[in-house]
Amino acid sequence: MSDIDSLLRAIPIDQVASALGVDKATAQTAVETAVPTILAGLQHEASTEEGAGNLAEAVGSKDPSVLDGLSLDQIDVNDGEKILGHIFGSNTNEVTSAVAQQLSGSDVLGSVLGSILAGGGRRQPAPAPVPAPAPAPTDTASPNVGSELANKLLPLLAPIILAWLAQQATQKGGQINRSNGGLVQEILGGLLRGAGQAADNRSTGSVVTDILGQILRSR
Repeated sequence: MSDIDSLLRAIPIDQVASALGVDKATAQTAVETAVPTILAGLQHEASTEEGAGNLAEAVGSKDPSVLDGLSLDQIDVNDGEKILGHIFGSNTNEVTSAVAQQLSGSDVLGSVLGSILAGGGRRQPAPAPVPAPAPAPTDTASPNVGSELANKLLPLLAPIILAWLAQQATQKGGQINRSNGGLVQEILGGLLRGAGQAADNRSTGSVVTDILGQILRSR
């Protein structure tokens, strides 16, 4: 099993579908769109020594045992909002909008994220998030539904991804703190390289690898 598959399997799709008020297939597609978005932001955060140290500190604060029999009730979405604000800064709303457009059928996420993350410069703090209303159950995608899903899903997934990174680091025998940000860089790098290689294999048809491939090629 690849690292990206391992990460996706750690996310309880049935619970995500229930939390979002959508069917399982819609929830699966939404997760496979949102996960590479957050991974790209984390990779960008870890691209400098200071950023890697900050990320390692954040990962070290997560309890990987939360993934054992994970219940979404255990996930602190306020913490998720803070994680997103830290990695995307003032671009958080733009990233969320790009995810929403992708979910609504516009193939824009890779280029938008690539442009934002390649821009460099110091990111401004993110504005306070505005809670989105709970989406009504639906079988079809619309721009409004995409926005509701993205606003609710991204902060739900961010803490899970950090807990998964903590689990991987622990399995590698690493003590996770600011001084060994290189370990988190290594895990993220392997994850993204594997996903990018899969994206180049056109027979995969995977949403997550296709989006990651777009992001990595546009940066």
